[in-house]
Amino acid sequence: MLLTGDPAIIGVCSLVSDITNGRFNLLKWDRQERYYPIEICTEQEQRMTIDFEKDQEEVLDKTTNINKLADKIKQLQAHQQQLEVQEDAIKQKKKDIEHLSGEIIPTMLSEMGLSF
Repeated sequence: MLLTGDPAIIGVCSLVSDITNGRFNLLKWDRQERYYPIEICTEQEQRMTIDFEKDQEEVLDKTTNINKLADKIKQLQAHQQQLEVQEDAIKQKKKDIEHLSGEIIPTMLSEMGLSF
């Protein structure tokens, strides 16, 4: 195994590998836009396994799930906004009813000489 990069991080990975019996996870930069997780196992009974395709598929699945979650959040926000508009409309209708029943109609009845 040829390790490159920051020597301090390489040392930490070596220490973590000793503590965890050769099993640890790390993040790999794809040199474009994101990190993706890699599981490493260096136990003597098992060969070192790094399945980049599987790891990338898992990242894509998670990205798809994140996009679905974001869509649901947007949908929730839209429903909340619609509800606020409808609640405001209901409040206005209640004010209109109160104005008609409490002021307009009694005033008209009074002007006509009728009681309410």
